[in-house]
Amino acid sequence: TRGFKVLTLNFGEKEGSVYYNPLHRIKSNADVNKVAQMLVRATTKDGQFDFWANKSVELIGLMINFLLRTTEKEYHHLAQVFHLLEQLQGSPEKIDALFADNAPEDLWQKYKSLIGNSENTRASIISSALASLNFIGNDQTLSDLTSTDNIDFSQLRNEKLVIYLRVPLGDMSYYSTILSIFWEQFFSFVFSQLPNDDDLPISVILEELSSLHLPNLSNIFANARKFRTSILGILQSEMQLHNNYGEFNAKTILNNAATKVYFTGL
Repeated sequence: TRGFKVLTLNFGEKEGSVYYNPLHRIKSNADVNKVAQMLVRATTKDGQFDFWANKSVELIGLMINFLLRTTEKEYHHLAQVFHLLEQLQGSPEKIDALFADNAPEDLWQKYKSLIGNSENTRASIISSALASLNFIGNDQTLSDLTSTDNIDFSQLRNEKLVIYLRVPLGDMSYYSTILSIFWEQFFSFVFSQLPNDDDLPISVILEELSSLHLPNLSNIFANARKFRTSILGILQSEMQLHNNYGEFNAKTILNNAATKVYFTGL
């Protein structure tokens, strides 16, 4: 390992894996909205947010905030959000009582606003939100791996450390949402402050860039060098950038890639 400490986050196998919990890294309501939006995007058509998608984001964000503000840390994970939504769908009176007894006033008002929709509308919003979390709520391995967190990004600045992200071969689309959330939160850490002179540089390899959707990718590429971070993004075709991010953002990403390597056929 040439003196590097090696950590592996293996989303398909708990044995030997470190743990990653997106909710433990939330510091603001903006962070809540980012996680909720990235969860819902995977189940939207062409990434377009309609009424149902926006309401799903609102509902998932509400449940995340409720857990963070009213429960112990052991309940702060996405599988618990899925469980609350299941209860809301199957036994709404239990969630009504839970919010009435425990929710702060602002969350209680938001909850009443959401459940105040017609029965059919409410049912569609809940179903849409559940669909966005189904991949983690019904996957015991992924639920366990995201139940707690033992990755410290700051170690990358202080010691020789490698973090591998592993997913079962051929399942990139299945894990793309949780991978996208991981990278969004990772780059939020990188950009949280300028590195000191004695901080180590960070190198990032995005091997399956086309399978990820990072809302701020063009900004990430444009500013990474200021934070002593290099990025290697691997694509099958530049058109994948245009399809995922639009022409303007794709051009921004490519213009900020200082070195480009094209293999046969590209």
